[in-house]
Amino acid sequence: MSVPPSPDVFGRPFVVPELLTGLEPQFHPQTAEMERRIDAWTRPYLERMGFDEQAIAAFLARRQPWWLILIYPHGVPDRLVAMARLIQFMCAFDDLTDRLDAEEVSERTASLAKRLVSLSSSSSTPDLDPLTGMLADAWTSVTSDMTAGQMARLTAALKEFVEAELRGIEMADAGDIFRFEDYRRFRRFNVGTPVYVRVADFVLGLPFPEEFFTDPDVVEALALVSEHTAFVNDLLSFGKEIACGHWQTNALAVWHVAEGLDLQASVDQLAAHLRKLQQELALRSNRIREGRWAGLEGLESYLTELSLMVAGDVLFEFATSRYRGDGFVWDGITSGIATYHRSHFDIRKLPQAEQQDPLPARVL
Repeated sequence: MSVPPSPDVFGRPFVVPELLTGLEPQFHPQTAEMERRIDAWTRPYLERMGFDEQAIAAFLARRQPWWLILIYPHGVPDRLVAMARLIQFMCAFDDLTDRLDAEEVSERTASLAKRLVSLSSSSSTPDLDPLTGMLADAWTSVTSDMTAGQMARLTAALKEFVEAELRGIEMADAGDIFRFEDYRRFRRFNVGTPVYVRVADFVLGLPFPEEFFTDPDVVEALALVSEHTAFVNDLLSFGKEIACGHWQTNALAVWHVAEGLDLQASVDQLAAHLRKLQQELALRSNRIREGRWAGLEGLESYLTELSLMVAGDVLFEFATSRYRGDGFVWDGITSGIATYHRSHFDIRKLPQAEQQDPLPARVL
């Protein structure tokens, strides 16, 4: 099958509505100190990988660990710092992958799978290249304080992420685009979010029984959170992915290219789907709250954090420079008239009569 031409979206304005309904993010009181610790750990690895000072500054300015801190405003600080090291590794891997062609991307991702298998089954890490060393260090700092069950869930999520990445690469190389329901299932793993949300009990310091995490309602609630983060990311990242040539595994590609909707209609579909996911998460959380786990110590804290994950993720995507462009400073806008450019995603306020209330422009 021939690869379809890249969508023509650059410079074409479209309206983005407010994505959250009745949810607002909260902020961890130790955000600044945790980010300082994470940046100090990250810099030496980037230097060893050959990032120059400008590239390192741009990498750190994206504040990727802030995403984890935002989705866990009540997380245990030392555990958030440890988990954030995995985020920094995955972002470094992503940055290096963006520079490669399809065959090289596939080879690098396959090698990542082998590294994960090795790290999850052995404590020895001889002769590591900088990227693998970064992963090994992050892995050790996270898993050293985990139970066997938590480590098994983390390992499974990482392996599923890599497998989904490989499948996405194969589909893009073949010119294939998912149907919507298939894409939903795929993206729940491919986004990488399960790596961080399936061990929420670890991050929050909650001693839940392993049986809790096999409950179908809990499994689905975590999948809904992951799917929500994926579709928000799809909205902000579509332009960058087109510019890089890796755009087929995106919800907007499904609607705009595969189903033939115009760009505005595709964005409307995405926003409506996000509202549906928020409703489904609320319903699923109530089922957990009122079901067999009613009375479980820490349950309400856990379910509250799931809803805060959704809110924190939306704020992060709009407020940081990963898709907004190097040097971007957030102005509090999360809805309005948006435009994709090759280097960034831009959004400005709607005309006064059409404005919606923005999120508070608080960026710690």
